[in-house]
Amino acid sequence: MSYEEYLTVCSGGDPIPEDEFAFYDKKAAALLSLFTFGRSEDSDDEAVKYARAEIAGYIFENGGRRGIASESNDGLSVSYEGDCDAGAYAIAKQWLGGGGMMYPGVDCCDN
Repeated sequence: MSYEEYLTVCSGGDPIPEDEFAFYDKKAAALLSLFTFGRSEDSDDEAVKYARAEIAGYIFENGGRRGIASESNDGLSVSYEGDCDAGAYAIAKQWLGGGGMMYPGVDCCDN
């Protein structure tokens, strides 16, 4: 996905800076490939573009503090509320969950 294409589909929040975009886009593409069993890699589906852009933004916004709900500065106390992959999966499921792209099985009836 190009940066210009990302800007047309991203929504909410500040966009990823152009000089950092390639890193977050690759991470988002890799996660989408994992979640869709490789089906998203060559897809031109608009939902895949929106999912990829939203996941890239999610990773960018949560980078460095992924899953940390609270910290204490007078000791070593950190509380976690989940991991970044779980949030990215929820985004992918929102965009792609109903179309079969995230189905873990094999479609044996293709003609």
